[in-house]
Amino acid sequence: MKWIIFACAVAGILPAAQWLRRNPNYMSKAWVLFGFLPFAFNPHIALIDWAGWPGHVKGILVTGLDLLAVTLFLILPRPRTRAPFRLTMGLYFLAMVLSIAQAQVPMASAFYSWQLLKVYFVYILVRRASSDPRTLEAILTGMSIALCMQVVLAGWQRFGHGELRAAGSLGDKNLLGFIVEFATFVPFAALLAGQRG
Repeated sequence: MKWIIFACAVAGILPAAQWLRRNPNYMSKAWVLFGFLPFAFNPHIALIDWAGWPGHVKGILVTGLDLLAVTLFLILPRPRTRAPFRLTMGLYFLAMVLSIAQAQVPMASAFYSWQLLKVYFVYILVRRASSDPRTLEAILTGMSIALCMQVVLAGWQRFGHGELRAAGSLGDKNLLGFIVEFATFVPFAALLAGQRG
């Protein structure tokens, strides 16, 4: 069943990109969703699933954010300049791929390389989109909505259920802490720079 869902999701990327291109009014909503997904609820399909694996990356996952990123990538125009840190990122990724052959569990090492490749792709996409301030504002709006949702959920877990270390919707209190820290810096810096909203 998951392969049918995955095939339908991949087949829907191109029509979704064409629809967004014809309806640019919805682009800001797509970017809000892009900012929301990684910090709140990001549905995924596990192409390879090692749920019991003790490592942080437990398989080859394709998330809703990945599919949305590919859709948005197809719409954006090519940038005039190249992304910085390409050589550094490429060398680091090469080191990760080469380490797969030397790992005790090669498949588990491949999981991290897959995740790293997705992170690089999102970096390139956001860099490409950052030429439009409205896009950045929409991404920050999505991140802020997700943080507000996490506050409510973690508050309910703490005061409603008595959990001393609430994890929000992320399942891990440390992951929630990291995400809150990363997602708060940019909106706070924008607020200090005089940007409202």
